[in-house]
Amino acid sequence: MKLNNSFDLLEKSRKIIPSQTQTFSRSASSFVEGVYPVYVSHANGSKFVDVDGNEYLDYLLGLGPITLGYNYEPVNNAILSQLKKGILFSLPHYSEVELSEQISSIVPNAEMVKLEKTGSNAVTG
Repeated sequence: MKLNNSFDLLEKSRKIIPSQTQTFSRSASSFVEGVYPVYVSHANGSKFVDVDGNEYLDYLLGLGPITLGYNYEPVNNAILSQLKKGILFSLPHYSEVELSEQISSIVPNAEMVKLEKTGSNAVTG
């Protein structure tokens, strides 16, 4: 297995990104250096391909694909649909209310819903 491109990117990242990633749980220091891929190129279903072309079964299942897998078509289509309408607004989007109502109706005793984008924000809240 070759990992040359991964290691080249890792060396570049050490000079420009603290912990070599924007999310600490994905940091190269979490894995055995020299034998584990560092950077992914693309993914589909339960597998990902690193920047060197090696394919892996993703046992880590992190940051989203644990539920549906990578590149899940219904989610991709929903994202593309929303991209055409815009994704960042100066006011709350009506879908926040719709989703919060749906979650509240499904989860027992969830009378209110607060969505967060990171674990740190959720714990702070």
